Amino acid sequence: QEFQVFQLTSQHSLCSMSFYQDAYMACLSITILPTIFERLTGIYDPYIYKLVFQLIFALAGPILFSGLRAYVPRKTAFLAATVFLSFPTFMMDIMMLNRQEIAFVCLLLALLAGLDRQLPRISRHMLMILFLGGMVLAHYSTSYMMVGVLVIALMVGLVLRLARPLIRHFRLRSLEGPYFSIFSPYIIVLTLAMVVGWSGLVTHTAGNISQTVTSVGGAITRVINPSAAPAKPAEELVDSNASEFEQFLQYTNQNRVLDDTEYYTDASQPAYQPTEVKEATAPVAGGLAAVGISGDVLDTLYDFTRQAYVGALALLFALGLVVMLFRRSATNMPLQYAILSISFLIMVVVQVVLPSSAVDYGLARVIQQWLLILSLPAVVGCVWLLARLKVPFRRRFRTVAAILMALFLVLSGLLPALTGGFKPALAFSNAGFYYEAYYTHAAEIKADQWLAANTPKGSRIYADEFARRKLITYGG
Repeated sequence: QEFQVFQLTSQHSLCSMSFYQDAYMACLSITILPTIFERLTGIYDPYIYKLVFQLIFALAGPILFSGLRAYVPRKTAFLAATVFLSFPTFMMDIMMLNRQEIAFVCLLLALLAGLDRQLPRISRHMLMILFLGGMVLAHYSTSYMMVGVLVIALMVGLVLRLARPLIRHFRLRSLEGPYFSIFSPYIIVLTLAMVVGWSGLVTHTAGNISQTVTSVGGAITRVINPSAAPAKPAEELVDSNASEFEQFLQYTNQNRVLDDTEYYTDASQPAYQPTEVKEATAPVAGGLAAVGISGDVLDTLYDFTRQAYVGALALLFALGLVVMLFRRSATNMPLQYAILSISFLIMVVVQVVLPSSAVDYGLARVIQQWLLILSLPAVVGCVWLLARLKVPFRRRFRTVAAILMALFLVLSGLLPALTGGFKPALAFSNAGFYYEAYYTHAAEIKADQWLAANTPKGSRIYADEFARRKLITYGG
């Protein structure tokens, strides 16, 4: 679908919402930007996404490091960038979310400008407005989430400013200081205005914002006053005690949108019952199989490592924030950085607490975005914890680095690719869910084009979600 809007822009030498009224068309990162790269370089279109965009996004690590190293030791800044790079979404999902890659780079550049100590104030603010505008034009969801964080940070800053007499009375010196030293209030308001203007007034793609607000309001009302709440969406009506596969079947039946004559009769359905095929794991390497290590053991081990890593990060986020707030000597970061981190954590909690029908964004993508800020508190919390465990100062950073490297070998898919016994990673094998769902073969393109040329007008094509996107892109 990203490739489709790129092709529409390239073929017409024009970006217009009239070509395809969809939020993807409003992302200039996947319409105008790749067209510019195509015209300047002559690179074969798919490799603009497969190579050029990936090289641009690889700058995320160095940009994050550059922004932090003026305030914290270089080792701390390097480890914070490594935390961002080691999260599984960086290796698995982001490479196919080109629109979000560009938005992340713009957001990081805005943060880098805000943290710069040498630029004059006006130059710093102009760069921040420019890069935040680039983020808004690049990706809608990243912009919505960032605006939410900035608004929460603005409210927290205003409350702290009003509570200054109490802060001084209780001698909470760690909460004293400028509350808007990175993002000024007017920049926050201007960013909100840019989002509303671009998504609402210019491209008319802000419908998902109102839909999300309505869904969130309904979810909250169902908790406070169930009798006054709107009807639950279909995904919340399924039997929560049933297996995941049975829930899928219930949801599918409840969401039938065509006339009953379009479906098999109830009497004939048993003959066409779908069956669940579990995602295959790679075969165990010969050496490990020879010593009796089974695929189930490796699958359990790697799955536990992933879940434990996310849980450990959550604890380290909270611990690091406490250290940064009440032991300001741990870093030289401005107070607003800690406020932004708290705002990011609030957004993560909201994503976890609310049902998927209200906020369907994906927790992994949310965490990856917030690691732009929260990676530093995670490192601070880990180093502080090692200090409490009496680990010598020189060994603390080496210990954190060793742990991160070990986790990266697992989370990136490299170690599972060598040992087998786990789901294949797209970066290391032509197999697995992501390969089956997203990788597009020449045969599929030819099949889509054949359907477009030979299917009688008005016919209905039945396809799953992933085949549907390819049919739209290559068959129209």
